Amino acid sequence: MNKAEESVAVLFDMDGVLLESHGYTTKSFDAVLSEYDLSFESLHDPKGQGFKGSSLKQFLEAIEEQHGIVIEMDNFTERADTMAFRMMLEDGIVADPELIEFLEELTRSGVKIGLGSSSTNERIHKILEILGITTYFTAIVGAYDVTDHKPSPHVYLETAKRLSVPPAQCVVIEDAAAGVEAGKSAGMKVIGYLKYQDQRDSLAEADILVNNFSELNTETIQKLILTK
Repeated sequence: MNKAEESVAVLFDMDGVLLESHGYTTKSFDAVLSEYDLSFESLHDPKGQGFKGSSLKQFLEAIEEQHGIVIEMDNFTERADTMAFRMMLEDGIVADPELIEFLEELTRSGVKIGLGSSSTNERIHKILEILGITTYFTAIVGAYDVTDHKPSPHVYLETAKRLSVPPAQCVVIEDAAAGVEAGKSAGMKVIGYLKYQDQRDSLAEADILVNNFSELNTETIQKLILTK
């Protein structure tokens, strides 16, 4: 690997990329929201993405704006996450073998690996632990590490900073429009990931779209970075 290649990084989103978590999120959120006669599906996302890529803070703010109900974030997080983790463990979820293969190749090639998510830091670390992939990530940035969340570029700029890699040498892998916008605004190349959803139009601004990790390798990442 030449000198320029040594500073390359791949930055992953978590939900919808590292795992299909929407079902667990919906069920656990609904369990807590039912106490307020609300449900996940009853809430309106102004961006029309079903809150995909939004932070919990943004989600709870939508509840307050639409229904005048204030829900304390730490309490909501603890209760919903506990239920979601239990369901994941009961289902015996494991990391996608194609993801593991891609992470292994990136590691062997010296490509730095980071994670930038709108999820809480505790939730990120627990899910990585459940999937057994924590050690692959040199930098992990969550909701508590930045003040502005996706589509703001801050989460990915902070991840790149912690990896000591220039934004132009980073490739983001995202499944949501807000995340694609965040990566592009950060001056990075973006791969739209479709395995767990089929909303191709929402990822139209991504540089390329892939259906699974078997379509990606180190050479793909290098070529994408060099593309003007």
